Amino acid sequence: MKKVMILLSMMFLITTNCMAAADADAAAKAATDAAKLAAQNQFEGLGFGVGVSYTYDLQKTKRIRSAIIDGAGKVRVTEEDVSLARVILETHYFFPVNDRIGFGPFIALMPGTQTVIDAIGAGVMLGLKREKDAPSSSSSFNIGAGVIVDPKVQVLGDGIVENQALPAGETAIRYKSTSQVGILVMGSFRF
Repeated sequence: MKKVMILLSMMFLITTNCMAAADADAAAKAATDAAKLAAQNQFEGLGFGVGVSYTYDLQKTKRIRSAIIDGAGKVRVTEEDVSLARVILETHYFFPVNDRIGFGPFIALMPGTQTVIDAIGAGVMLGLKREKDAPSSSSSFNIGAGVIVDPKVQVLGDGIVENQALPAGETAIRYKSTSQVGILVMGSFRF
């Protein structure tokens, strides 16, 4: 009888230890799952970033910075832009793919030197957390692509054509402002 009691006591201790170990494993798994969810939730949502962008105009009209009239009376463009590199400010909303990658829409503003906002863009963005910051930080490196609108682009005035003489009766080069649409590619850091 004494051996049976010892055997039952040992079975009880083993069962209790197994149940405690199972509870500890379940608690550890729950804590890990909660930490992953918290990291995703920290990455998910509205964020802001600063970076650089590259714009390539889709329209045939060139951005003209300056032009002259040469000795033969023809209009010669001295500075033009088809593509631009600029500093950008952006805001985005990330939907987490996992605790290190997010994906979502963005809006970007390009501050100007003569106007407050030089251009505005929108598109989609991929956010990548740095490995060492992945569990606890929302900072990331972001890559985005979309469209951009420049509302005030200087171009040659109506009737004035590059490498041709000025229209009859005109003595100076006229410019006009127009809007241009282009492709935007950008990289930024979320803070």
